[in-house]
Amino acid sequence: MRDKESNITIHSQETEKELIGSVIITPSYYLDITFLRPHHFYDERHQSIWSCIEEMFQKNINLELVSLANLIRQKGLLKDSLDALYLTKVTASPTTNYIQHAQHIYDLSKKRELAITLNKALDYLDETADIKDVADRIALRATDLFADLEQDNLKKSSHLVKEARENILNRKYEEELPPLIHSGLGEFMIPKGMVIIAARPSMGKSSFCIQICNNIAVDKKIPVALFELEMSSEQVMRWMISQRTGIDNGRLQFGKITDDEEKHLEKEIGNIERAPLWVDDSPGLNVMQLRAKALQLKRAHDIKVLIIDYLQLMSGVTTQGKIKNRENEVSEISRQLKILSKELDIPVVAVCQINREVEHRSDKTPKLSDLRESGSLEQDADMVGFIYRPEYYGIDRFDDGTPTEGLAQLVIEKYRDGRLRTHDLKFISSQVTFKTLGLNEKSPF
Repeated sequence: MRDKESNITIHSQETEKELIGSVIITPSYYLDITFLRPHHFYDERHQSIWSCIEEMFQKNINLELVSLANLIRQKGLLKDSLDALYLTKVTASPTTNYIQHAQHIYDLSKKRELAITLNKALDYLDETADIKDVADRIALRATDLFADLEQDNLKKSSHLVKEARENILNRKYEEELPPLIHSGLGEFMIPKGMVIIAARPSMGKSSFCIQICNNIAVDKKIPVALFELEMSSEQVMRWMISQRTGIDNGRLQFGKITDDEEKHLEKEIGNIERAPLWVDDSPGLNVMQLRAKALQLKRAHDIKVLIIDYLQLMSGVTTQGKIKNRENEVSEISRQLKILSKELDIPVVAVCQINREVEHRSDKTPKLSDLRESGSLEQDADMVGFIYRPEYYGIDRFDDGTPTEGLAQLVIEKYRDGRLRTHDLKFISSQVTFKTLGLNEKSPF
């Protein structure tokens, strides 16, 4: 394997020399490029020099050519190819574009890592290899490299606070709105990041997702991608039609509609046809396949929302292949969806099932601890909302005697950048739809 790695020669010798020489001559430059680490350099001599420069700053030792040479000698790093004369040579051509040089060196190191990953893929390829598994491993490594790039995207606070001030003042004078998308259901706003919508089975999770597609993609013309792992695309379209026309889903399923309803149906079908909505009902989708499709949709159609129904039907993958432990698998899926939401810079809405513990409590309102199979979902999510319908649990009336039929809540139990609250809704099961309570309808919750 080392032979394969040694063949990867993506680097710029002169850029590395010029940067190191510049830092030796002007030590204050180092403070602006602390993201650069010894392993980012290709030349082993430069790795040794940079590790000593790092140590000198950490120990508050003045960086001078003589003191640097002494430290290199003390560490036994002096070799035939690295001596005091070489240190003098690297200071011969300093540059003032030291930040650009540092970024270039960093980028080249990531390219080398990716090239090594592709090279190692040859080890997996033989007559028995599963080509999808190999492709997934490569894609996952590329994703990890992207995450590293994001983590190293350091900015000085003086620049960041000015940007924050501008955003606040723009919103004060209504020149710019926060990065939220109105769901069309009550006051529920969908933030950027990873959003979990969770409930017990048959609570209406899929109906909720399809209603959001109707409200956002069809009514507001905002591009949406729906990855539907539970239902067929034909069923998704039928539910959308039922939601928009008010015709019972059961009658649509068997074509039992009147002539007037058919006219209404044709009108709404035209609206759905013109909507920027893409539906993928591929079964058994793994997280890397979803990522590849999502990136393609973002490039081609600039999607603004990605919805997954539902997360537990996905499979995870690592660079070593498939994961046997389900809890670890869900954690990996959660991690990758979190990265994807940052990569696309859009909301990634993932539907989840919650465990049965809620059914054994007197208070049936879901909690974060009810999230099924992995605590990573709670940790990674920027928002967690639970769908709660009392009648699902056989609760026919509230304490004041009001019937619970058709009443629902979206309970926001986690919101990283906002307040926790509940959104009161109506659920019409025959039309598989959620609606906002009317202005004159008082919430009995």
